[in-house]
Amino acid sequence: MESVIEQSCPMCYTSGSVKMIVNVHEIPYFGEHTELTLSCNNCGWKRTDFLSGDDSTPSKWELTINRNTVTARVVRSSSCTVRVEELDLEVEPGIAADGYVSNIEGVLNRFISAIEMLQRQALQDGDEGGYAACQEYIDALRTAIDGEGSDLTLALLDPMGNSKILHENARNTILSEKEAKELSVGPTIPTFDVSDLGL
Repeated sequence: MESVIEQSCPMCYTSGSVKMIVNVHEIPYFGEHTELTLSCNNCGWKRTDFLSGDDSTPSKWELTINRNTVTARVVRSSSCTVRVEELDLEVEPGIAADGYVSNIEGVLNRFISAIEMLQRQALQDGDEGGYAACQEYIDALRTAIDGEGSDLTLALLDPMGNSKILHENARNTILSEKEAKELSVGPTIPTFDVSDLGL
């Protein structure tokens, strides 16, 4: 379903420029997910998220990373915190967080890209210690991707319960109310009047 929303863009405030696309996907072994994309034709602002059609219990999914799991499918919603616990690496959902479907390797490559950006800044600043520390993280993540003796664990913590890891060895636990409240829920979807949606 695609429709133009008679609502101002939350970024550039242009009236009637926001388009909403809703797709319902049956993701094998995950169940039904709704992909919601809002975009502005004027400024290019875009927001994508995945909403589970199943139970939305706050949950934590974990999987040990090795040669047999790097291809495991991952659905990450915009409310999900992603961790590589042994390296103390964490990505919390920020104001511009998007949902995505990937695999373990793709998620680790996202970490590597972010660390490489920090490494370039350290090089520019002449921070040899920072540069070397970044390289250690990059090497550990690349070793995990290659499946060579990695003891790393990927964890998805989602207070909205919309994120999952698809693998027979993935562990799923319910987050306590306290744990769920301590997590960021990411950006909020702009609220629109129901009459603007033509409903």
